[in-house]
Amino acid sequence: MTPQLPDLTNVPELPLILSLLIVFFLLLGSLFTFIGALGLACFRNFYDRLHMPALGTTIGVTAVLLGTSLYISYIEGHIIGRDILIIFFLAFAAPINGMMLARAAAMRDFTQNWHDPSDNMFHRLVTDETDTQLEQEENKNAANQGTKTALAPTHTGKATPKTRHRSKNNDKSLI
Repeated sequence: MTPQLPDLTNVPELPLILSLLIVFFLLLGSLFTFIGALGLACFRNFYDRLHMPALGTTIGVTAVLLGTSLYISYIEGHIIGRDILIIFFLAFAAPINGMMLARAAAMRDFTQNWHDPSDNMFHRLVTDETDTQLEQEENKNAANQGTKTALAPTHTGKATPKTRHRSKNNDKSLI
C-alpha cells in the first residue's frame, strides 16, 4: 500500500505579501533554532548551555508556528486557534522549564561540591564579589598612599564569608 499525496489542485494561490510573511517567519524560526542548537554544541558547562536552546524553543518554535498558522488559516479560511494555544502555552512553559532546570543543577552543584569550595558555583560568586571589593579598597589606598599595598579584609561586624586570595596566574583555572 503506497501513501497517497494530498490533492493540491483546489488550494488557492497565496498573495505575494502573505507568502513573503510566511517565508520570513519560517526562516526566522529556523535561524533561531539553528543558533540554539549551535550554542548547545559549543558552550562548555550546563549553565551556558541552558541559555542558548531557550532561544530555539521560544523564539524559533513561535516563529515557525506563526508561519504555519498563517498558511493554514489562509487555506482553511478562518483562524486556527490550536496554533495560537500552542504558542501561548509554549511561551509560559519554556521559561519555567529553564528556571527549574537551572535550580535543580545549582542545588546539585551545591550539595555535591560543598566540601570543595573551588568547584562550588555559589562560593565562586561570593568570592569573586569579595575579591572585587578588595581590589577596590587596594586601589583606593594606593591612590591615597601613592603605592599599591595588599589589604587584609576589614571586619564590619557582619558575618563575612571566608575568602581565598588568588594570584593573577591562578585566575585562569576558574575560566
